[in-house]
Amino acid sequence: MANFDVNEFNRQLREAQRRAEQEINRQLREAQRRAEQEFKREVDRVNRANQRAVDDHNRRAEAHNRKVITDYNARITDHNRKAEAHNKQVIADLNRQL
Repeated sequence: MANFDVNEFNRQLREAQRRAEQEINRQLREAQRRAEQEFKREVDRVNRANQRAVDDHNRRAEAHNRKVITDYNARITDHNRKAEAHNKQVIADLNRQL
């Protein structure tokens, strides 16, 4: 019957603890990597949704601005047409008076 070797037992115990600690650390790193990937996917999803909302808002704002500019230009054109007609009338009146 072999004698119990305390030193060998302690060495094997330390080795088993080291392997267990390495395995736990590996599992923790893997879990952290998966959590980081999931977080990144969620951030990317939210960023894409926000970008779509911003793009949609910008399209609506641009369409509104084009309409406002078109309406304003039409009012200016109408005003200029009326002013030109008035000026022609005034010139015609002045020419008759001469």
